[in-house]
Amino acid sequence: MRIGERLIREEIITTDQLNEALSTQVLRGGRIGTNLVELGHMDIDTLAECLGRHHGMPVALEKHFEVAGRALQERLGTEVAMRWGVVPVGRVLGRTDQIAVAVMNPLPEQAVEEISRALGSELILAVAPELRLLYQLEKVFNIPRSHRFVRLPPEAMMPLIADPTEDEAQVDIQLHLDGEASDELDEVEIELDAPTTQLELGEIGDATARAGDGSFALSDNEVTRVVGAPGAGPPPLIPREPLSTTANDGQPERRHFVQTLSDTPLTESQERRLARIPIKRVSTSPGQSNVPPPPPAPVQSPSSLEGAFRAIRQATGRDRVGDLVVAAMHDFFDHVFEAGAILVVRDPIAIGWKGFVRGGSHDVIEAIALPLNTPSIVAEPYRQRKSYIGPPLAGGTQIDHRLWELLKSQPPRTVSVVPVLLRKQAVCMLYAHSYRSTKDVTAVVGDRLAGLAQCTTRAFARLIRAAQR
Repeated sequence: MRIGERLIREEIITTDQLNEALSTQVLRGGRIGTNLVELGHMDIDTLAECLGRHHGMPVALEKHFEVAGRALQERLGTEVAMRWGVVPVGRVLGRTDQIAVAVMNPLPEQAVEEISRALGSELILAVAPELRLLYQLEKVFNIPRSHRFVRLPPEAMMPLIADPTEDEAQVDIQLHLDGEASDELDEVEIELDAPTTQLELGEIGDATARAGDGSFALSDNEVTRVVGAPGAGPPPLIPREPLSTTANDGQPERRHFVQTLSDTPLTESQERRLARIPIKRVSTSPGQSNVPPPPPAPVQSPSSLEGAFRAIRQATGRDRVGDLVVAAMHDFFDHVFEAGAILVVRDPIAIGWKGFVRGGSHDVIEAIALPLNTPSIVAEPYRQRKSYIGPPLAGGTQIDHRLWELLKSQPPRTVSVVPVLLRKQAVCMLYAHSYRSTKDVTAVVGDRLAGLAQCTTRAFARLIRAAQR
């Protein structure tokens, strides 16, 4: 049984709510639980408790993180926390040789051994939702979340398509030719209640509290793990309570909205947000050893733009669609584009997903957060639901220049922006710019960039329908 099916069976969500979350998951990424929380269909502790029941694991709730010992977390260190995406919670009451560690994904044996050595203790792995763990990794270890996992302003929570169609994929083209921690809590003990598989708080130093036997069945789905064996990953929280600058434990508060290019001049901190947590995944199905699976067979890259169109329409996953779209902008169109990106719309913000910068770092794309309610070369095509190809209007707005600064690009002569539409709603924006004249770019590109957007629309619509079956 999948986690979504369990949530429906337990009457926590409805089928319509699950379908809406599946739709947003295809378009925006993240786990299904993450999307359900962001849509307001459930709270994050309810999700955590359901994950615990789903996988037969202890659960790390918000109250456990609130009293987690800073000294214990510092013992693990940022490098290990980033490598495996884990956050220590505290010692288990009655078992002073065991430390509860919040996880999301399975870990290989070498990860468990490395974390255990760093903490000097046997591990109890407790499941935490993606949003919560990513939030804690940023709060405790200063490991930045990508914009995808940082909350939006309250007015930005706009639902997406639950029943997509492909018949509105046509995009009008507008052509414009050139005119030229607190240290008080050292270590916290928590009680492990085996029957509920939830970590229960106890009085610090109370060694008489009950503890479970620490053994749980392994699962090959979403989150897994158990005592002293593999099981963790990266993840976190989009809190909705009022903002503050300092948490209860004295650590810097990390609860904030997405910082866009309109908020402040570009700073080093904005570029740091592109940092991602590399997670190593392994199989944990019953009867299988904890050995990383063999790498997937290489996927043949299209040799032409037409081949790319076919591959995008037939792609079997969201990431594959994105990779093919970016490869098409990069490899074809006679290499006319110096930079290109797919911007995922989380109205009123367009967030960088995948892309490229010739001669620069492709990872910087993830640092993009463009406000769509402020004038820019992307905002107007988004508002009109029409494509634009031409020079930056009036030489570019302040937002445009901050974007180019982030990409470490000179102001381009020609910009192409094409919306990806589902039911007349722009769910993504394809952005590309060139140092060549609009006349030269148009001669190469024609209407094929709009065709690329239409293929992307069809691919997303098909993936959404497949996810909802």
